[in-house]
Amino acid sequence: MAIRQIKEVNRSVSYPIASGNIVGGNLLQLNAAGQLLPWVHTQTTGLPFGLAIESNIFFPLQPSNGEVAGQGFDYTNFNRGGLESVYNNGGDFVLYNDGRGYPYDATATYAINQPVYASATVDGLITSDPTSTVLVGWVVAFDVAVAPTFLEIKAHV
Repeated sequence: MAIRQIKEVNRSVSYPIASGNIVGGNLLQLNAAGQLLPWVHTQTTGLPFGLAIESNIFFPLQPSNGEVAGQGFDYTNFNRGGLESVYNNGGDFVLYNDGRGYPYDATATYAINQPVYASATVDGLITSDPTSTVLVGWVVAFDVAVAPTFLEIKAHV
């Protein structure tokens, strides 16, 4: 998973996934059919349902190199039979890239106590850019301000 909980408030039941590649830590929303999908970046009102707990994409596979046969499919931390749960109603979480992608804009600049928002350009992504105006939480920690390899946030979604 690309999300590690420090303090969770609530965890949802599992929902089927409507569409999209989900990385643990992505912002998710519920559709009218009760299915989860990444938060649609064109929305400027409302709040995401929560942060994805599991990922629904595989780790990159190790190719064979003449010394090893290559890596088979890895089902570790793969979401349960197409179901997805979310952390919701707040908490403290560390987001990072576990090999399947970042759940936040890794090219942005962050500052401690700065608000983070739902991205206005990429579905399900968290960013420091306030263009979307959908507040997700605040920055608690990172390793470097520009292009951090991890981002700890206090979420309020």
